[in-house]
Amino acid sequence: MGAPKSRMIAGATGDNLVFYDEASEASWIDAIGRDVRKWEMRYGSDFTTACEYTATVIGADTIAQGIVAGRRALITTAAAANSGLNLQVVGTPFQLAANKPLYFGAKLDFNTADGNDFFVGLASTDTAIIAAHAIDIAASAAGWYALSSTALVAYNEIHANSVTTTASEVLDTSAHVFEFLYNGSGTLSFYLDRVLMATHTTYVPTVVLTPSIVLQSSATGAAETCAIDWMRCIQIV
Repeated sequence: MGAPKSRMIAGATGDNLVFYDEASEASWIDAIGRDVRKWEMRYGSDFTTACEYTATVIGADTIAQGIVAGRRALITTAAAANSGLNLQVVGTPFQLAANKPLYFGAKLDFNTADGNDFFVGLASTDTAIIAAHAIDIAASAAGWYALSSTALVAYNEIHANSVTTTASEVLDTSAHVFEFLYNGSGTLSFYLDRVLMATHTTYVPTVVLTPSIVLQSSATGAAETCAIDWMRCIQIV
């Protein structure tokens, strides 16, 4: 692969330099500038003391770090039906607002293709984003999910009003990159493995949101895992 490319994006106080993957201008890697707000799951993150993350555990789920070089964390559910872990960054540092473009992305892989329920993206603070094998967000969210199925769904919601698109690509046990880009003027574009899968312009959330990831076991009760290679959010404000 070649070197990352870059472009300038105007913010409130001037231009900001955004670096993106050569395969897709919508896949942001990093950004610098006075108007850049960014978060990335770091190596050695604290998942246990509520300093960095609010972790809601259902059953005997665990999240461990330093699994193999290059990965941030590994979520493992208990071998029990509906066991799960709901993980959100403390605080609500992002908001899909006018003239403030935003990128969210994560690279994940799972031990089974259709045995788990998961969500990854931005959400309002909520300790039960998934309940009874369904999205159960209380307020607002935008991201990707699968519910005990290989179907991958791009989704955004405002207070029970939502829009969804099922991707042409299906979930398997390979690593996949889940991304979305907000253009700063009401449009969410969803990408899977850097290929555009959906564009949504309705029910785009406007409240403050936080990076979130949820993994729950299916009704069959088998233990499930989700490895997080990386997860980041970048916004020009």
